[in-house]
Amino acid sequence: QRMDAKSFQKSKFFTSPKTKAAFIDVVVRAIVEKGPTGKKLQIVTMEISKALQKETALADSNLHRKSFGNLKQLFSEESFNGIFTLDKNVVILEKYEVLQKSGLLNEEVLKSVKAAYEAIP
Repeated sequence: QRMDAKSFQKSKFFTSPKTKAAFIDVVVRAIVEKGPTGKKLQIVTMEISKALQKETALADSNLHRKSFGNLKQLFSEESFNGIFTLDKNVVILEKYEVLQKSGLLNEEVLKSVKAAYEAIP
């Protein structure tokens, strides 16, 4: 059976633990680069889109997002427990200790998160 362009676009064929990890990596890096908002590390989804646009079109992070259609669909269909929570269009990073326990972030990214949290007055 042939897939039309629409169903191919929505195909979860491209998602894997590797693409999810790459997507998480881009989001967390973007949040850390942005810096704190009050006492939280957070970012709006539009800024995540901009961060993804800096990646190549076929980067794992973009393949992951594209397999859901858009960010809104991705966040509604996929769980990121232990990494961030979504409040409308704001992605809020979990506390450092929670991120550390998740085991989904590499050492370098974890260090940058720790430094970002420590910089909050």
